Amino acid sequence: MNFLITIILLIITAIVLGGVSIFVMNISSSIVYQFIKSEIKISTKYIIALIILTLIHSYIFLSFLSTLILLCYACTTKVMGFKIILLGIAFIISVILAFSGYIQAKNKLNDLDVGRQEPFHVNALGLNALISSIGFIVLSIFPKLISFGWPWVEKIVHNFV
Repeated sequence: MNFLITIILLIITAIVLGGVSIFVMNISSSIVYQFIKSEIKISTKYIIALIILTLIHSYIFLSFLSTLILLCYACTTKVMGFKIILLGIAFIISVILAFSGYIQAKNKLNDLDVGRQEPFHVNALGLNALISSIGFIVLSIFPKLISFGWPWVEKIVHNFV
């Protein structure tokens, strides 16, 4: 019964943290858009903005994933089978959130008539979804890497668990 409650809490936490991370990524997209809004064609400025935005999105979303991974490890310290099940559920949730954000942005872009403007923020979301999927697997296998990139996440999770 405790395991079922843990899964339900993990899903709720993932949805809430995913929503917060998408909100923060939208803010970062707006800031970078101000940097590139005059560019219509692919140029050096466009590529730099795409790289910067992809790095920002990936860091934000990987911090969300780090939280999920640490919660999975904290909830199942003794039983490896439960840990794998929880990590699998967290992976599915994170992939759905990452790719649904990309798909929603792509659909919204198709609904709007943007003319020749390149959707750098949508491309950054697509790259973020790929990086996050790979990052989740790497951070799940090597959770000690979380303390190098996101030490603040580790402190927050350990204070609450």
